[in-house]
Amino acid sequence: RAAEARVIAADAARELARSERRRDVQFGLEAEREPADIGGVTWGVSMSVPLGGAKRWRGEQQRAEADYDAAVLERQQLRRAATAELDQLQHALAAAAQRRTEYEQLQGPAARQSLDGLELAYRRGAATLTDLLDARRSWREFESDLIDARLAHASALARWNAAVTASEGHPR
Repeated sequence: RAAEARVIAADAARELARSERRRDVQFGLEAEREPADIGGVTWGVSMSVPLGGAKRWRGEQQRAEADYDAAVLERQQLRRAATAELDQLQHALAAAAQRRTEYEQLQGPAARQSLDGLELAYRRGAATLTDLLDARRSWREFESDLIDARLAHASALARWNAAVTASEGHPR
């Protein structure tokens, strides 16, 4: 929004500089009433023509054009940077969503089946206590990783929503 305001201000300055290409010739008519004067009323005519050649304001006009071009270029660069940031956030969101889905749908059921199978084997005497404790530790690590994946997905989604809302011109 600030870049857009700078472009508008530079455009106004450019138009002002362009308006100085034309000379402001002024004509005037004056009447003074003075009772002590001869005749009581004095009339006057005036004409004012600015001096200077056709290129008198050229430097100011070129500077205004350069300022306008710089403001437009800055606005374009900011738009490109914002688009790149949105693309990066979108990719991060997709990666976080994929990671969460893999944990919840693929690895979760397999890890749970493995733990259940080892607990059954332990109850029947086919596995040692160390094996059971190791399987439970692995399950807890999986749960921790799943929580991290959900947190990463929620954070990426929040950043994406904030960026999209800001890019649409709404305050965060």
